[in-house]
Amino acid sequence: MKKPVRTVSSFTLLFLLCATLVSATPKLKESNTEFGKYQIKAAQKTISIDGVQVPTYTVFYNNFEDPVHIGILNTKKCKNFIVRTTDGFEVLYVCNKSYFGVDKMDKDFSLHKTSSKYKLNRTEFLHQRVITTNQKTEEQLLELIACYLPMLIEKA
Repeated sequence: MKKPVRTVSSFTLLFLLCATLVSATPKLKESNTEFGKYQIKAAQKTISIDGVQVPTYTVFYNNFEDPVHIGILNTKKCKNFIVRTTDGFEVLYVCNKSYFGVDKMDKDFSLHKTSSKYKLNRTEFLHQRVITTNQKTEEQLLELIACYLPMLIEKA
């Protein structure tokens, strides 16, 4: 009798270990764009704005070679999401009391790189000026950026 109890206990322990490992692995989410599925992780290296390190996340896409870095800068009136590819494409998403949407990169946040293999899709930029007027959590806003950003990026 003791042997089956030990087997059940070992099985239960193995099941709990596997469940913990699966839940610790971030799931891939669908962007519904040509970039494919994405995963958002806390960045190893943070973005610095005026010498201040801001919370930073990295978005990895299945069908896009460059990781996308998103730094979050909180101000009195809004939350700015500084979005950069590793080769210098930059855009700003702004969240305030009225809306969440894309905006031109503020010169104070920009790295001022002059060349990038990507360019901004101006038509899509205008469509994304207001993405939502509903309040969202920071996690939801990061997911919106991950889904909308691919439509802004064109090969140069």
